[in-house]
Amino acid sequence: MSEKKKPVNVQTRLFHNEISSDELQKCIDQQPWANGKQIKIKVLIPQSGEYALQINTSDEDHLASDAYDNVCNYLLTNEKEDTAQQDWKKVCKVLEIKGKQSVQSRVQRFRVKTADTEVCTKARSICEDYFDNENASDDADAQDTFCDWVQKAVVAKETVTELQDYLPPGTDYDDDVFISSDEA
Repeated sequence: MSEKKKPVNVQTRLFHNEISSDELQKCIDQQPWANGKQIKIKVLIPQSGEYALQINTSDEDHLASDAYDNVCNYLLTNEKEDTAQQDWKKVCKVLEIKGKQSVQSRVQRFRVKTADTEVCTKARSICEDYFDNENASDDADAQDTFCDWVQKAVVAKETVTELQDYLPPGTDYDDDVFISSDEA
């Protein structure tokens, strides 16, 4: 004779040193899955740091007494990048999906084609003016300055198409590669 399986209630709790448990409960999505025989737990970590996810169970007989048994604990760690770095990675991904080369390869090809330091100097000037000298380095090599400028220009713009209007004078944007207007 087969034994009848009892339904199990699952309770998930998320803990953090600085955030209240009530606030963290909003970060947990617990849903039945596979015809109610399994459960899917999704956790959206609100900020960087370490969190403890506790999974407790109780059968229906113990539900009234609030007696849950701890069956599993997870340590969750989240290290969020700063917003500018996240935006740069998103744009890089879009360019890589649309193009045939990686963004780093495109920038490197542009740097090789743009040997004219006047263009790089102009790029640095535009970058410093636009960003109020934030993160500007007087010792930076013109080539490195241009790459920094491209990154800041991309972060400052919402879409890749807006970037073409933001390049320094003397350059054009091509779908496949940044090219010098002398060679266009």
